[in-house]
Amino acid sequence: MGQMTWLRTVFVETESAARWHPWIIAALCVLAYSNTLGHELVWDDGAAIKGNPLVGSFNLRGIFTTAYWYPNPKLTDLYRPITVLSFALNYAVNGFAPLFYHLTNVILHALNSLIVLLLLRRLTNSYRLALAAALIFALHPLHTEAVAWVSGRAELLGCLFILLAWWTSLERENQKLAWWRITVAATLYLLALFSKESALVFLPLASCFRAVRSQSVLSMQDHSRFHWRSIFRPCDLAFLCSATAFIFARWVVLGQVGPKTADTVPFAENPLAYSSAATRVLTSMKLLGLYLWKMLWPWNLSADYSFNQISLATWYDPAFWTSVLAFCLCVTLAIKTRFSSWIWGGILAACAGLAMVIQLFFPTGTLFAERLAYFPLLGFSIAAAAAVDHLQATRRLSTQAWSLLAVLLLAFFVRTVTRNPDWRDNNTVYAVMATNAPQSAKAQTLAGLQLVERYPKAARAYFEKSLQIYPQYLQAKLGLAQAEINAKNFARAEQILREAVQQDPYSLEAMQALAVAYRGSGRFDQALKTSDQILAQQPNDAFALTQRAMALEGLQRNAQARTAYRAAIAAGADSAEIRNRLGAIFLQERNLAAALEQFILAREFQPSDPVTYFNLADLYRQQGDKEKERQAYLDFLRYWKGDPRVAATVRARLNALP
Repeated sequence: MGQMTWLRTVFVETESAARWHPWIIAALCVLAYSNTLGHELVWDDGAAIKGNPLVGSFNLRGIFTTAYWYPNPKLTDLYRPITVLSFALNYAVNGFAPLFYHLTNVILHALNSLIVLLLLRRLTNSYRLALAAALIFALHPLHTEAVAWVSGRAELLGCLFILLAWWTSLERENQKLAWWRITVAATLYLLALFSKESALVFLPLASCFRAVRSQSVLSMQDHSRFHWRSIFRPCDLAFLCSATAFIFARWVVLGQVGPKTADTVPFAENPLAYSSAATRVLTSMKLLGLYLWKMLWPWNLSADYSFNQISLATWYDPAFWTSVLAFCLCVTLAIKTRFSSWIWGGILAACAGLAMVIQLFFPTGTLFAERLAYFPLLGFSIAAAAAVDHLQATRRLSTQAWSLLAVLLLAFFVRTVTRNPDWRDNNTVYAVMATNAPQSAKAQTLAGLQLVERYPKAARAYFEKSLQIYPQYLQAKLGLAQAEINAKNFARAEQILREAVQQDPYSLEAMQALAVAYRGSGRFDQALKTSDQILAQQPNDAFALTQRAMALEGLQRNAQARTAYRAAIAAGADSAEIRNRLGAIFLQERNLAAALEQFILAREFQPSDPVTYFNLADLYRQQGDKEKERQAYLDFLRYWKGDPRVAATVRARLNALP
């Protein structure tokens, strides 16, 4: 009984308790996500942050006049300058050190949770209901992807500015909204749109909340009619102007208004981009049901749901009909209660918030992602809190209601804390992704690519599973070929790559890998021919120039190889390997001074490369400098991690030195 009294004290608005509630929410957010602060930048973080030169240069003009994935010329469908600006601010603080990027995400989530408390307190006129909803929103495990992954910041920023705009636009009792407040709210909403395009769902979601708020108050006086005027506000015109301004800016910068088209969305990412309108509508209802289920039962979570983790819906799909029936039931109950219940109104608000991400109106680049439910989960949070509050109002169940809420919050907290480590580093992300999404061709391929260099046999299993799911998946074929190359199975790699080139004759990746396979099997003439074919399409392709130089070296056409290596270096392919190869050619020609210059440059590129020290030892041996030869062999042994027989040979040479 004492425990129940304590729980009631926590959730009842008293002056002493309310003073601590914001601190409790903020502390729980920080505590729940504190184990993300040591995480690395993973997955798309590399391209969005490290790969964007505008982040490091803090080029404001460039940030607001380029696509989100700049400088990638193929990915030009996203425009999120505020999100990119936040990355640039993080870089200005401490470069690419991950800590501040993750800390910013945690702080943004804590701010959002606090504003949810303030906003819902005004909207519901129930402090207890607002507090419970804010706690559910703060600790819900479905938020993990948006908070623990730095690239999920677009969701956090979009939600932050939406909540601030919403709060600013609320009318005070018996007072008209001042024009300056409308201007500020519209500006904040424009910032939300500049953070994430899906902020366009703000007005539909807010309309659901307005309907419930007005009906729960006014219906007590008049049960006969629906109060439409309470849903649409004058400030909505300002919000529509912000949306129009965003769409215009997007069109000016990107040259397009809509999202990706089928020719830029890989089938493995979103097969709905290649499906009929009927299939898309059926699947959208299935996706809506899946989002709501993940909100209700957020235990089986994954970073990927692409083909074929979620199968496309048909008229015979039980998941489709389950979603339709559940949605119709919610609408019916909402109508029956004249939109005066926060339970059904909250669920409908969540559905409205998901309208842009369930592929109903157009396909996007992502079929399904947990981070996309960040703002829509506000509707579910108020619905869940209202359900608990409804139980509390029942005299027989009031005690159990407090216990239920406490257990729910504890379960959410534990699941969030245990889910966070899945985003620790790339190895963990891809391994967990492959486990949690066993039917996703993309997840299996990404896991294989992470292992292909060091563990080609283990990677091969992932690629083969991916091709079982989607036999035409080009990335999986290229990954499998790379695994075979690394395992020295060049004939098998050539066969896979020829099939890949036949499937897509314009794939430069397949042609590049084929050149590597030819060179590995000693077919230097074929490697040279393939490299020339690539260069015919891309004259300055640094990789192809490098492969051409290596093929010429293999054909012992050293003069041409030297010229080709210098062309590769000029194209940006400079590396320790290239300098070592160029130096080895000079060494064969007895040009020791030129060879030494190249080996020194190789050492500057990669001081821990054992090949460089082996080459230096060979050069010093030819010069007759025994002391430097000895030191070079010692340096080689310090860094060599490969075949122990090679190390034994080097030790024998060391022992033979006087």
